[in-house]
Amino acid sequence: MTNRKPSPLLLLFFLLFSFSGSFAQVKIDTSALSVFWELVDTLSLDKQPSKILWKKFALHPAYAQIERSGNRVFFLKKILPIVFMPSKAARLEALMDGAESPYQYFAQHLIDVKAKRKPLENYLRRYEFDVYLDSYLKSLEYLPTDIKPEEIKLTVYLALFEDNGFGGEVITIDLLHLMKGSTAENRDFFAHEFHHSLRSRSKKYTLYDPDTSQYYPIIQALKKMPLEGVASLLDKRKYFQPAYYNDSLLNDQQRETVEEFSSLVRLAPSNLAKIDSILGATLKIEEKGKAIFQQLPWGGHTIGYYMADAIEKAFGKAKLIEAQYSCLAFFFLYQDAALRNENLYQFSEETIAFLKTIGL
Repeated sequence: MTNRKPSPLLLLFFLLFSFSGSFAQVKIDTSALSVFWELVDTLSLDKQPSKILWKKFALHPAYAQIERSGNRVFFLKKILPIVFMPSKAARLEALMDGAESPYQYFAQHLIDVKAKRKPLENYLRRYEFDVYLDSYLKSLEYLPTDIKPEEIKLTVYLALFEDNGFGGEVITIDLLHLMKGSTAENRDFFAHEFHHSLRSRSKKYTLYDPDTSQYYPIIQALKKMPLEGVASLLDKRKYFQPAYYNDSLLNDQQRETVEEFSSLVRLAPSNLAKIDSILGATLKIEEKGKAIFQQLPWGGHTIGYYMADAIEKAFGKAKLIEAQYSCLAFFFLYQDAALRNENLYQFSEETIAFLKTIGL
């Protein structure tokens, strides 16, 4: 890495990435950051932002993207005043001393943002955005070959919200998360999110997402596993390599993340056994869906990784790429892998028969 890095004012020069003569139009957008700081500056004066400013924040494409990922703007609107308004200092202290909750997760990240505003601004000025080129190419490893770079138009929003990133019609990435990661870590992190965004660009395969089906609450939960599992092969397979874990460049937080993810993957058979029982239980469809979600630590990343890894080892990457487009096909192919390997969790015949009644 060099010290000559593009500033936010030069981001428009990164609209096109070249891939062996082809071009993918990937736009880097930092406008969500100015909206965030405008909101924070108002709160820091112990003033409540106007309804117009809150609406501007919530409707920005970056924050609309994370809201679609599950009420995250709702959490932010609750936590931002507590973290940044001086008059709410006692309330913040009580929150952080209380029982563990999603509010604490958001609050801790925003506390870090508050303490690191200047470093974040400096980091944005010197960040090497060409890391996205390698990320894009890596994401293609687990995507159909009919996805053509020259046909892709995609916006990547840099924002501040939580220690996370989301890929869909657009990609939204937390800036502090990037600042804490190395270039190599960020490359893999973006590859994960690019995979989410590009998966639906295939003309050969269509995502199975029948939201009008009576079984949709179950499908909605099950589809998290191929979505997150296959993408996690791009950035988390290295977690299981001793050389990576022993790398002295990993900070304590990264090492803790590796340990937690690895441990949860080892516990995946237990979660799958509970999902097996849920699918076979005499519960309403909505109740089954909610119960399955409760058995998805890390939102399906760990169990999905366990299943995707098993499928690839048994049948190869091509079969896995095809199966990721349907949670049912993904489950059936995993079951076939489990029938070949006694070390894998095997679903009951009753559960497989039930899933076959849902369709493909």
